[in-house]
Formats: sequence, structure tokens, C-alpha cells
Amino acid sequence: MAVSMVNVLAKNGYDTYLIVTREGGLLQSKVSDEVKLIILNKRNSTDFNAFLKLLQIVHKNRIRIVHAHSTSVVWATIVKFFVREVRIVWHDHYGDSEHLNGRSHRVLSFLSRQWSFIIPVNEKLRQWSIDKLHFAVNRIKFVNNFVTQQTQFRSIDEMEMIIYENMINIICVANLRPQKDHINLLDAFEKARSQNDFIKLYMVGVNPGNEYAKGIIQRINDSKWRNDISYLGAQEDVGSCLRYMHIGVLSSKSEGLPVALLEYGAAHLSIAATGVGQVSSVMADGAHGLLVPAGNSLRLAEAILEIINQPEKAKERAEKFAKYIDEEHSEKYFANEISSIYSLVLNNKY
Repeated sequence: MAVSMVNVLAKNGYDTYLIVTREGGLLQSKVSDEVKLIILNKRNSTDFNAFLKLLQIVHKNRIRIVHAHSTSVVWATIVKFFVREVRIVWHDHYGDSEHLNGRSHRVLSFLSRQWSFIIPVNEKLRQWSIDKLHFAVNRIKFVNNFVTQQTQFRSIDEMEMIIYENMINIICVANLRPQKDHINLLDAFEKARSQNDFIKLYMVGVNPGNEYAKGIIQRINDSKWRNDISYLGAQEDVGSCLRYMHIGVLSSKSEGLPVALLEYGAAHLSIAATGVGQVSSVMADGAHGLLVPAGNSLRLAEAILEIINQPEKAKERAEKFAKYIDEEHSEKYFANEISSIYSLVLNNKY
């Protein structure tokens, strides 16, 4: 999301820097040439040299707004103690928004006294900032995530080599993290596969190498249908993968507003998803795709089979969703929203 955002800001005339605290990755090549990309190579939370580099960048380039994503707001706030004219905008991407009662807020509450604005990715996070951080209502605004025009569904040889003709291809784009509930996904796929011989599952997402991720890979290897499940790992160009797919699935226990869902919509895929976080709202309570309860693999399997067995209805929902994405989750929408927030922050000097 940060990469997409800085590219849009640069396109709209902002002098934009993308400062990566730790290291670059697959998306590094997606950063626009108009954006100044700086990687701090931060080793730990107390890496003084990395922090000093950040401070120098902000001071030397007279940066007026630091738009901090998630936990990077800690360093951003410390910067403000040295460069007082800086305005802090916090983009809250907290993913486990179904379980906010357990979210620590004491440190954030203290830091938030230095912030100018909060942009949460769903309404639950917005309310949390009001209730727990006691942040001013007029300085919090939920802004839709968006799909960039860079999403081009072009051919790539790697996908063509593994795609089977005359199959119904299902994809789940989700990093291997517990909240994404891949066990639910795999259980649902196996139930659906037992009733349909012509479906395949493709999984795209970062493997962090932790115990959860290792368990998911082992679960795939142990599956009766392992030859019909392909874990593709992290992909630089998700749009190219989606070009070959028919159904997009999200099986999460908890979500904010997953960009993957928007990418499914932009690719005109039929969708089966758990109604968590902002998913239900974006899916128009089922008008744009099929919604199922979290953790219910049987219902998810039934939704997948319903899409396959009722293709005309599925196509109608997919087209409605694609139109909605174009209107409400476009670059133009996001640029207008961010510009208005930045103007408010600078003019009111919060």
C-alpha cells in the first residue's frame, strides 16, 4: 500500500520520498522513478545510525509531512521532537481488527499527542482511535484502500508453465500469517475438490519461515489433493497471476481492508470471502461476491461450488464489483482524499 501511495502522490505533483526502515523487497522495482527511495537498513528498534539517517533526510529535505505506516509511527514521532515543524499522519493498517480489545494502546496514546491526523483502513480502527487514543474526531478519517493503474494483467511465462487448460483456477493472495487462516482455505478447497475434479488452488504470499508458515507448507504436502495445490510464494506482479484465475478467495479470521480483495475485483474475478473487517461492506453484503462466516470451511467450500455451478450469477456479481472498484477505489479517489487531508493538516497546523 505504501508503494502504491507514493507513486500516486508523485504522479500528482508531490515531492515524495519512500523511506524503508529495514530492507527492500520484491516491490522495490515497482517504485516510480519520480519517488526518492531510501532504505535505512535498520537492524533493531534502537539502531541509532539508522535513526540519525532518517532525521537527516527529514531535516535536509525540509519534509513537511511524514506519512507513517503502522509501527513506523514510533520513529516518525521521535523525529518530530527534533524537527518540530513536521506533521505526522499515521496510516493505521492494523490487521487483527476483529480482536481490538487485546491491542495495546498506552504507548500509541502517548505518541498520538504529537500527531496531526490518523487514517485508519476501516471503521473499527477509526472508532478504536477515538475510544482508546482519545484522538479528535475531526482529525480521523477512514480512507478506502485502492488499486493502482499499474495492475496490468499481462502474460508471464512462469504462470503459463503451470496453468492447466480446462481447469477452474482459484487463487488466494495472502501472506502466510495466522490471521489469514490458510487452514480454513485448505479445508474448504479439499471439500470442494472432492466434489469437482476440475479445480486447482494457487496460493500467493510471503513465507516468513515461522512455525505457522512451516505448518501450512506441511499441510499442503500432506493433502490428498496436493497435486492440485500450488504455493507460488511472493510474487512481484500479482496482476499477472490474476489474469489466469477465475475465482478469488479470502479465508481470513480478521482483516482491515485487504488490497488483494480489490485486486480480485479489478481483475473481474468471482469472489468467495469471509465477512470480516471491511470486507462485508466492500462486497456490498454479498452483492459483489459470496460472503461466508470466518472459520467455516464447509460454507466456504459451498460458496466456491456455487460460483462454479451458477456462472451467470457469479459473472454478474463480478462485473458489479469491478465497476464499484473503478468508482470507489481508484487512484483518482485516493489522490483527492489524501490531498484534502494534507491541506487540512498544513493549513490548520495541528
